[in-house]
Amino acid sequence: MNSDFVYKGLWWFPDKPSEKFSGDLEIDSKGNLILTLLDEATARQTLEKKTTKGDPIPLIVGYCKNKVTKSDLAFSLFNCSIISYNVSGLAEFSLKAEYATTFKNYKDIDSLKIASAFLEVQMLNEWTDISGISNAKDKAFRKLKISVGYDQPKPITLLKNKDFHMYIWFYATYSQRKNTFNIIENARINIEFKKQKSFQEFEKYLELIKNFLSFCISVPVSCKKIEFRELSTLSAKRKNLNHQNTYELIISESKTYTGIKSIDRKHMLLEYKRIANNESFYITKWIDLNDRLEPVFKLYFDTLYNPGLYRENAFLNNVAALEIYHRINNPEFDGKDIRYYTKLDKIASQISNSNEKQWLLARMEKRKEASLFNRILNIVERTPTISKRFIKDFGEFATIVSNTRHYLTHFDHKNKQKGVATGEDLIKLISKTRVLIQIQILMDLGFTETETNALVTKAISNWHVWTK
Repeated sequence: MNSDFVYKGLWWFPDKPSEKFSGDLEIDSKGNLILTLLDEATARQTLEKKTTKGDPIPLIVGYCKNKVTKSDLAFSLFNCSIISYNVSGLAEFSLKAEYATTFKNYKDIDSLKIASAFLEVQMLNEWTDISGISNAKDKAFRKLKISVGYDQPKPITLLKNKDFHMYIWFYATYSQRKNTFNIIENARINIEFKKQKSFQEFEKYLELIKNFLSFCISVPVSCKKIEFRELSTLSAKRKNLNHQNTYELIISESKTYTGIKSIDRKHMLLEYKRIANNESFYITKWIDLNDRLEPVFKLYFDTLYNPGLYRENAFLNNVAALEIYHRINNPEFDGKDIRYYTKLDKIASQISNSNEKQWLLARMEKRKEASLFNRILNIVERTPTISKRFIKDFGEFATIVSNTRHYLTHFDHKNKQKGVATGEDLIKLISKTRVLIQIQILMDLGFTETETNALVTKAISNWHVWTK
């Protein structure tokens, strides 16, 4: 949905279709869906009853007119919560919906089914760097003539399995005004499911796609537009349908996406050409990693999509992601060397009472949890060639990371006295721990240390690491 649209129309609750009330729906540039109702006594009473317990209103439906284009549009607004209620002569309600659909009114969220979806993603054109425009120049009658043609690139399959087919689709639009003729190339991601998906199921696929592209492009990117159909291609053929209605899905986002209009591919963490001709392998790997490292991904992307986080929160998210990653990948790691066990055996051998000896050994067995220091050190040592480029002393780095985390978590002044990072030093740690997360993910995707080194070095978001 394009930004800053305002729709004015009639709204009602599915269980009370006869009680219609007027209101304005604004869709701002971030995709937030704000419904404002002004001095509607009926609506006021109904809203007060429906929000008494503080729960969101599951569904509000409406039929509206765009205030600029005058076009009519049906809306279904899901999970609406009151964000303001003002009474000063006139009563005004403002509600924010989590998501909405256009062109059709649904009974409830469970009736929303998606068989295929078309996603316009920020910077997808830059990421693929594939063009169908060709220029032909010739000198005829001693004048330069330029002809422009568009040869649509073939779709690129990202992944095809028993559940869905996901591919990049290329197309072009044009406009003409007087002596000006513009061709605009576009790319979108299409995903066709073998069986219809619920909205909740579709959201997981949407998150996978956005996270993957945000990771590759190295800045948080959004889906600028989401359209869907209710029937699969096969189902439509069986029903002899030559045409299917396409509906738009709008999601109110709490995430912050990049405001950059374009980005040079050489600054991307993982541009398309590095996975070209082997797309299915990397997308499958990404899905597997997302399942296995779910808490790691949530922490990493929570920080990426929220650049306004306090520095301390960003640092804690990164460190927690690294610690969880290491625990998942190294379940038997305890960080203790042979000297520890030699000393433990020596002490245990001096205990004559067998019950006390077994008690001690049983207690020590439960203390195999590795320290944060040892986990960070082990992660850094996994890729020494890359790590030594931005970490001078591995042990010192693991110490400052663990001391700072312990201080921020427990607020223990003893850790502060040992030395913690603040100010510019904390910013450096945030950058370095973020790069460490990227390194682990890239290595797990199948890239060698040499390849990973080249990838993380060029990303513009990592420049702070190499220059400070």
